[in-house]
Amino acid sequence: MDMAIELLQDVDAAPPPGQGPPPIDVGFALSFWKYPAASAYTAAGFCHTQIAMSTADPKKVEAWWAEAGRCYLKSVDRRRNSRNWIDFLKIVIETYWHRRRPLHEILPLCKRLREGFPGARKIWEHSTAWDMIMNMVTPTFEFEEKANAGIAEGKYTLDTPSPLVGTV
Repeated sequence: MDMAIELLQDVDAAPPPGQGPPPIDVGFALSFWKYPAASAYTAAGFCHTQIAMSTADPKKVEAWWAEAGRCYLKSVDRRRNSRNWIDFLKIVIETYWHRRRPLHEILPLCKRLREGFPGARKIWEHSTAWDMIMNMVTPTFEFEEKANAGIAEGKYTLDTPSPLVGTV
């Protein structure tokens, strides 16, 4: 985790040059600022997840899951067209589920995954990993459907803890 923190400090200490002439190349900015920061946030999220899964104190577990979710979400926000965008947004949703967050917090993330999925599909559907991606996201889409149907039927409210609906 120390290396991730150091990388984020380096990226923050030396932001990309401004947009003045000549304009900065998008690929250059992505390669040396956006994606390295996304990778550092992913590494930090992974570390927090591992700690959360090995901690016995429920209050500490909640805090570690929350930090893991924040880190992965920062990674997601920097990877819009990356194949890993799907993976890491799914992990963010799982961190909310593990924290028993209410539907009004987890459903917007499910919606974000569902709405971003067609764009990712255009890029990645012919990838050798596509079947694995579909197996990973299908339970989340089903969870969202079940939760929204349950809300419409009065079975759930937006304050219902997400694990009461099912798994993501």
